[in-house]
Amino acid sequence: MKINGLKQIKKTLVVTIITFAYIVLALLILNNLISALILGFVFFFIVNFVIVKKINNGQEKIELLNEFQQLANSLIMQLATTPSILDACKTISKFFKSEVQEVLENDELDISDKMSFLNQRYHFALFSMFEKLIDIYVNQGGNILKMSLQLLNEIDYLKLATQEIHLDNKKKIREVVILWLLSFLCVIILRFSLNSYYEAIIKSNFFYVLLMFLLGFTFSMLGLYISYSGLEL
Repeated sequence: MKINGLKQIKKTLVVTIITFAYIVLALLILNNLISALILGFVFFFIVNFVIVKKINNGQEKIELLNEFQQLANSLIMQLATTPSILDACKTISKFFKSEVQEVLENDELDISDKMSFLNQRYHFALFSMFEKLIDIYVNQGGNILKMSLQLLNEIDYLKLATQEIHLDNKKKIREVVILWLLSFLCVIILRFSLNSYYEAIIKSNFFYVLLMFLLGFTFSMLGLYISYSGLEL
């Protein structure tokens, strides 16, 4: 389930516009076009290939989890009224996207093969439990509703936990970005309210490096933190 091409182009366009604004801002602060362009390139790379990618991954994970929950609920409820597992798969197939629908409706695949194909899509530990549950039901029978109660509860818990982590991580990143922007604002106020003083101190190598750190390094560290912490925004 990949983000469609048009949506990805729109996101890239938005990032490009924001990057241009960032370059203009960096130019105003640093009075150096080369430094501003270098920082703009770093900014674009981190936002487009780290942060946006993580946001897409997080959204995709939640969508897959919702789809898996729908599949488990639909198949289990259908099995409560339909004796044949293959007939049950065909009945519920119309509620899913084409990739899943093709697997569920394929007469050449037995239930074991169907579960194997779906396991490649829903890469959650709980799917293995779901697969084992279906295998036990097919081979030994039983009350599918009672057998699946714990599994469905676990899926509900995983969905809620994933959504909470997703929102919490986005909140943390927003807080860091807000602090970063406030630092920007302080420098901009200094730039225009005390212009002559600013022109003098920016000639200092120490102050110039400090501004470069503020503009680029802190945001780079944010991107690296998101990348290596495993956050799915």
